[in-house]
Amino acid sequence: KTVRWIDFRALSACFWQGKEEEAASRLLDFLRGGASDDEAWMALREFKGKFSEELFWKHEELAFLAAQVLFGNRDYAEAAEKLAAFCGKFPDSRDAEEAHFLLGRALFLEKRLDEARAAFDAVTESKDYRLRAFYWISMILERQDKFKEAVETLAMAAEAAGKKDG
Repeated sequence: KTVRWIDFRALSACFWQGKEEEAASRLLDFLRGGASDDEAWMALREFKGKFSEELFWKHEELAFLAAQVLFGNRDYAEAAEKLAAFCGKFPDSRDAEEAHFLLGRALFLEKRLDEARAAFDAVTESKDYRLRAFYWISMILERQDKFKEAVETLAMAAEAAGKKDG
């Protein structure tokens, strides 16, 4: 823990000395270096909004982590904005599927159901998010009073799950 605290202080010092690029690099090292979830969230909350937008979007991993923090803090509107931007800017990212899925959840929670549906549709072919995407799509359909389609969507998910296991 002491080492992480020292790393965090060094990161903070770089930032306050105007060494924004080095601070961003140290923040990523801190987050990758085994920081607990609480430490990661604290670090991202501390420095989000203090980096220039240009530098922020230059670091794909930092951009995604910050969007996750917004979602975790229940700031769904801003999380949706950042996740949509992330999906547009980094479509081939290793985090793209998770970003689409989180975007769908943020939009759903903001009651922007048609946009949420589009985000979930983007991951219906994903082996990691397929079943969860179908679940959330069924929830959207249910909220839109499309009960028959919601049941059909859940049936497709169950069939896909059966094929996967069989």
